[in-house]
Order: sequence, then structure tokens, then C-alpha cells
Amino acid sequence: DRHPEVLQAEAIFHNSASALENHMLREEKVLFPFIKALAGARSSGIESPSAPFGSVASPIAVMLDEHEIVGEELAHIRSLLDDFTPPEDACTTMKLLYQELDAFEKDLHKHVFLENVILFPKAIKLEKELNQDVGTILEPR
Repeated sequence: DRHPEVLQAEAIFHNSASALENHMLREEKVLFPFIKALAGARSSGIESPSAPFGSVASPIAVMLDEHEIVGEELAHIRSLLDDFTPPEDACTTMKLLYQELDAFEKDLHKHVFLENVILFPKAIKLEKELNQDVGTILEPR
């Protein structure tokens, strides 16, 4: 009762967690297998796999937008909870909650960085290279 900001943070966190669960499911079931297929095509020298979503850039754009949204939600939680600094009257459980939320946010930032800066650009580049290779092979001489 003394800390309604925790209830606000809880509501935001549950919304974010639900969105992240759906996000990760789509990554694991759709995007990552396609990226793996692209890498397999490159290493085997076979044609680029076709995707029901057109280019790999399409689902990546959705993932980037979702990363941005969840980042904003976690920043809001951080703001509500005074940069994850527990109040003076916080019990041990509340202190642990703040620590774990801080750790979760940091882990999520690493995850987002690896995807946004390393994996996604490489996947887009790989798909373009494979498509260029096919175009070169199919061009008349």
C-alpha cells in the first residue's frame, strides 16, 4: 500500500513479459530457423530458401520494433522504481525484486544488442548475397 509504483511496474512487466513470450516464440519457430537455413544454403552452395514472409528483413523489422517497445516499457519500470533503488522501508523480498528487475533489464539489453547489431544485419546481408549469387548464375552469358 505504501508503494503503489510497484503495482504499476508489475502491470507493465506482465504486459512486457507476455509480449516477449510471443516475440521469442516467433523467433524460435520462424525467424531463427530461416536464418539457419540461409546459413546452410551458403555453406552448401545451394539456392537461398524461399520464405512465406518475402525477405528476412520483414520479420526482422517487426522484431526491431518490438525490441524498441519493450525497451521503452523497461525504461518506464526503471523510472517508476527510482532506477531500481529500493525505498528505505523495503523488505528483503522487495530489495530482491529490484535487483532481479535490474538484472533482467541488463540481460535483455544484451539480447537485443546481439540481435540488432550482429545477428540481424548479418542475416540480411547473407540473404542479399545469396540472392545476388543466384542472379549471377541465372544471367545469360
